[in-house]
Amino acid sequence: MFRPLLFSLIAFAAFAPLSQAQDWNRRVSDVHIVHPPGTPPGTWRVDATIECAADGNTPSPVDLGFDLEIELNGTQISLTSVDDVESTPLPCNWAGCGAGYCSDYWANNHHLFVGSCQLFYLHTGQGICGCTLMLDVSSLPWSSYLMNTDSIRVSLTPSLGSLPEVETSDDSFTLALHDNPIGTPFCFGDGTLATACPCANSGAIGHGCSNSANVDGGQLGATGWSQIDPATGTDSVALHGSGMTASSTAIFLKGSSSNNNGVVFGDGARCTAGQLLRMRVKTNVGGASSFPVAGDPSLSTASQVVPGSGVTAYYQVYYRDPASFCTALTYNITNAVSIDW
Repeated sequence: MFRPLLFSLIAFAAFAPLSQAQDWNRRVSDVHIVHPPGTPPGTWRVDATIECAADGNTPSPVDLGFDLEIELNGTQISLTSVDDVESTPLPCNWAGCGAGYCSDYWANNHHLFVGSCQLFYLHTGQGICGCTLMLDVSSLPWSSYLMNTDSIRVSLTPSLGSLPEVETSDDSFTLALHDNPIGTPFCFGDGTLATACPCANSGAIGHGCSNSANVDGGQLGATGWSQIDPATGTDSVALHGSGMTASSTAIFLKGSSSNNNGVVFGDGARCTAGQLLRMRVKTNVGGASSFPVAGDPSLSTASQVVPGSGVTAYYQVYYRDPASFCTALTYNITNAVSIDW
């Protein structure tokens, strides 16, 4: 049975400080499952990120071609050849390694892609200034329900004639469906939100505003699968809060809409809006808690949404901070996550 593949290629061609020998790496750095918009429930595809990097001593142009295989529970479901990826090093701006632009060449399509200079670390720990670009190659999605116990493995093998590499331990990536990252994080209290943290208590990138126990601030993420698992009859999505105050009360909140500018909320900023629903109260252990866990209703049930309905729900966790160092209000809130049901 034919099954689909969507993967993203990030090719790096770089100048680096001169070293005694060439150094480069090819790796599978990320794998997740996506539900293509507008398709029926149960439709899915694999999204994998492949990264390649070459330093200034690597021959140029260089062939970085490879075969990409996808396995479901140990059985091959897709095999795609990515041939003649030619990468020609062009200068990157070493002053910050992010101010310049560069180009790479995709030989199969004979097209020049413009990327941006970014710092990339090889398996030796050497940092090189590389040219990054994104290229999507996709086929029709496959319609069949995945189960929470399923496992996806993506692996690459250098094609005949392509540049060999020394480090191959990162040439595969296994994803258990229950660990599948899902949703879109937003509402960061890291200084990027229109509404600033109320007393300049900005947190780390991707977190909420800083709290009295953690200067980075609380963080919310989500894993699982938003479609129905045939083994349970419901979704398998779980929300995971971390970086909050220890042994404090945490309330998992769902909004029917979002305010992308945010509003001040205790010592933090809230972006969940519309009809607000307090789904569950948890007690943090070491500043972390999750919902749902064993014995809880599924997230879709608690959210009052139907998997496959196309509804978008918005989630945040607000928590007590009795040692508040900011406002007179003794609570704070994580970043938010939106999930398409």
